[in-house]
Amino acid sequence: MAGGARGRGGVTGLTYFVHNFAELVVVRALASGLANSELAISITLVNEQMPAARRGFLYSIVQGGWPIGVLIAAGVFLGLNGGLGLDWHVVFLFGVIPLVMVIIGRRWVRPSERFQHVKQIKQAKAEGDDQRVAELLKQYEVDVDEVEQVTVRQLFAPAGVGTPPARPDLDRVADVRERVRGHHRRLADEVPLVLE
Repeated sequence: MAGGARGRGGVTGLTYFVHNFAELVVVRALASGLANSELAISITLVNEQMPAARRGFLYSIVQGGWPIGVLIAAGVFLGLNGGLGLDWHVVFLFGVIPLVMVIIGRRWVRPSERFQHVKQIKQAKAEGDDQRVAELLKQYEVDVDEVEQVTVRQLFAPAGVGTPPARPDLDRVADVRERVRGHHRRLADEVPLVLE
């Protein structure tokens, strides 16, 4: 789970060693990509762990982290550059410190209750234990059929690929078709044909 943070920590530290613009672009692009992978995990954790009424506020804290980090980094740069005469590279070494703290802190983060719940439903369904599935569904509402359908391949497939085609409700289709025909007949009766 902390792979994005570990990778970002290493790449952020590597920024200290860049010597030209191309190297800086590559290293910072890697750091940003890894940071965004970590952001996706943290957002998921917040949404799975917190009650709905508190999610917005807590998500704002998650999103507020990066501008606060930029301000802290600017302060560190001003202190190091103005006070000690060190260049901007050193700021990135200090940037590794909070990332190490995240890596250490993640050791105590457990999978969410919702994740564990879905995992138990999958296991009970695979074992054919319908009674256990019914008990688990009392805790959280889960579409049991959908649990087994989603795969990694489906997540990255183009729209409509890897998912079973929707079956039309033929009675509903016939009903809609008849209503449209009836509407057209009424229109034909109500609107006089005007010829010039």
